Parts: sequence; C-alpha cells; structure tokens
Amino acid sequence: MRIDRQGDKLVRVPDDQLQEKSHFPFVFEALSLPDGEVYVSEFGINHEDAAQEAAVPVFNMASPVVQGGQLRGVVVVRVAAAPFLQNFNAALPTPYGFYLSNRWGDFLVHPDAAQTFGFDRGQRILIQESFPQVAALVDGRAEEAVLSQPGTDDEEARVFAFVRMPFGNAEEGRFMVVGLSQPLAVVFTVLCENVDSEEAALQIVTKLQHAFEPPLAIDGEPLAVRASIGLSLFPRDAQDARTLMASADAAMYRIKQGHKRRL
Repeated sequence: MRIDRQGDKLVRVPDDQLQEKSHFPFVFEALSLPDGEVYVSEFGINHEDAAQEAAVPVFNMASPVVQGGQLRGVVVVRVAAAPFLQNFNAALPTPYGFYLSNRWGDFLVHPDAAQTFGFDRGQRILIQESFPQVAALVDGRAEEAVLSQPGTDDEEARVFAFVRMPFGNAEEGRFMVVGLSQPLAVVFTVLCENVDSEEAALQIVTKLQHAFEPPLAIDGEPLAVRASIGLSLFPRDAQDARTLMASADAAMYRIKQGHKRRL
C-alpha cells in the first residue's frame, strides 16, 4: 500500500500503479532490523511521477512491522530532503559556507547548488576532489580536517573545517562529511582623532591600503593580503561611539560582499 501527500490531502495510490521496491536497501535492510528500530537511507533524487525539472532530493526512513512476534512487513516514509538540508545552514551568518557529502564524497549541500547531487546527472562532483585533504575522511584515515585557501581578486581567503559524522546505525559504519567555511580574516579598528573631513580620512585609509600591499610570507610562500576597509565619520555617520563602530562595520561588510571594491 502507498499513500501520497497531495497538498493537505492524503491519497492512496491504486494497486495497479504500485512498483516493486523489495530490491531497495530501505526495504531489505529495514526487514532485518529488530522491532522498533529505524533505517535511514542515503540521500537521492526522486524521479517517480515527476518530470525531470520537478525531481526533488529525498531520503527514506523505514521500520519493520512486527505483530505477535512475527514480521509482517515494513513501513517506509519518504522525506523531502530540501527543507531538512536547509535546516543545517539556516542559522549560519552570511559569510559562512556549509558543505555536506555522502560517504562516497558526492556533494549533497554546497554554497553553489549546481555542485550538488551530480551523480544523478551522470557527473560525480566529489568533496575529495574539491578539497584533497578531505580524502582522508572519506577513506577512513582521519576524523577531521582543517585547511585554508588563499584569496583571489574575486574571492577572499577562507578557512575550512570538515568532520566525519556517523550516519545511520552504528554497526553499519555509514557516515557523512560535514564542513564549514568562513573568511580567513582579522578585524581591527583604527580610531583617529581630529579628522575633520572625508578627504583627511581617505588619506589615512590610503596609507593603510599601502601597508597591506606587500605579500605576507607563510612557510616561505608569499600570500596576498587584502584589506576591506569600512569608514565612518563623526558626526556625519553617528553621534556616539557604539553607532560609529556599527556604521564602519556595516560599511566593511558591504565592501566584502562587493569583492572588487576595497573601501
């Protein structure tokens, strides 16, 4: 028996439209479970009764049906994965990036949605190829990895942290790789007195920009340093210290999001 949700209604699918499902892991794995335990499937794309553009990410939760000590069947709930996956990064601040892959390394969540579920399009887009250090998590040689990527003219430098997260029942040995990234940046404040015009403030900013032009040597490798500078003036932008700081901070983040401009 199959029940579909159509809007606010539950609709039973006619028997002649049912499909054979016994060969799927969420069926045969669930049938081998003790009463009361739940099997959670891998994430995939549902193409049933849907046009290609309407296919959606899903996962299945299944549990055996036991009556009088005898196995009678299995109940399966198919869950739309998009709302579930969105919960992972809903509370993250804008500069952060969230990554999630299955145990083979296929991206399920990526800041660029085009990188996700590539296996369903015949194109494997793997986390261990985008971040080679993460290969140790995929093949079980490590539980976590921290790495950084230098900035470019269009993208700021970022630091990444990945962990191997158990998934499903412990004895199955399944896992996902979860990652976060954030801008690799140090924030500091320069407070200047007796700056009575925007032109005078810009002269100070120009000196700061020149100070950040030389590359920074890390382990013998030159790394470009870029400064995003937000400027606020008293009393033009604020009447008190806290608001003045907030105004400069907001200006700095507008610059960071614009990538090209630095002031």
